[in-house]
Amino acid sequence: MSRVLLYSAGVVYDTEKQVARRGQRIKWFPIGSALFQECIVVEVSHDVRGFCYTMIGLKTWERMTARIILDETQATNGFYADLTYPSFVPEDVLVQIEARAEEAEAVRHRKEETERQYLHRGVVIVDYSERSLAIFTEDPQDAEILERIRAKRNQHLTYQGQKVAGWIFPKCRQAELAAVVRI
Repeated sequence: MSRVLLYSAGVVYDTEKQVARRGQRIKWFPIGSALFQECIVVEVSHDVRGFCYTMIGLKTWERMTARIILDETQATNGFYADLTYPSFVPEDVLVQIEARAEEAEAVRHRKEETERQYLHRGVVIVDYSERSLAIFTEDPQDAEILERIRAKRNQHLTYQGQKVAGWIFPKCRQAELAAVVRI
């Protein structure tokens, strides 16, 4: 039996006692915040250190884990549930929550991948007007990056006396553009 003394809650917690089950509603109070996020337990596992609960937050759709889930009567910060009268979501709703969390994880992963990308060295950036820059590139990967930083595609720009397609970007957001340009 593993017992953990939690000074902030004033309790001794037994990590060998399972306090939550799959589908149970849990509240998470982040440290220093009065707002909570509702979570749903999607997996319960056990190892030499005791029980571990994997949950999905219903605001962020992120997976998080905790070894300690306290009763709501002890709530200050951390993970809490009504252990006397627990609340559960039906299995079909739980499957939908897990699917939505996987989609959100894929979107976060794609975003992280594109945030690590830079415009190619052949990109031409010119001072186009008083308030905007023009960006000229033919590379499709550059187009993805420019869309991410909210540059606007324009088929009718004038560059060196010719009508060409390019991207317009406001000068007031030059820091965003600088983040994707390699020097």
